[in-house]
Amino acid sequence: MVLAVLLFLTPLFLGVWAGLLSQPVVGIFVLASVVPAFLLAMFIRHTDSFQTVPKTPLAIMFSLGLVLTIFARLVETALQPAFQLVPLVGTVLFYYLIVAAAEETSKWLAVRIYSFRTTYLNTAIDGAVFGAFAGLGFATVKISSTS
Repeated sequence: MVLAVLLFLTPLFLGVWAGLLSQPVVGIFVLASVVPAFLLAMFIRHTDSFQTVPKTPLAIMFSLGLVLTIFARLVETALQPAFQLVPLVGTVLFYYLIVAAAEETSKWLAVRIYSFRTTYLNTAIDGAVFGAFAGLGFATVKISSTS
């Protein structure tokens, strides 16, 4: 249980403290993006009424969602200049074809890499819970980086 809490909270607190020390306003915005994710994570975990998944696998899934945001960002950054050649149409195509595909693929990878190898994926609701935690990790980074 201690490991689960550390895995879940360490990346979040490192970002918050780094932000608070270097730029207090940014740190406050990062904290404001972390709190809703934590509250939603607690709510989602408790909605699994059949057999609640332990905290450690969910913390790992959340962390994978955090880490695999890098994959989506790399793909988006590499392909964006090609779409900027055509101002309006290129932007629309970039967001529909590249951003959406890269972000959803990274969340799918988080679920595929870890949850399929655990013994905790027993029912469809378990898959939804794992996917929600991966999505919350991803969303935490996205919201933190845009504030």
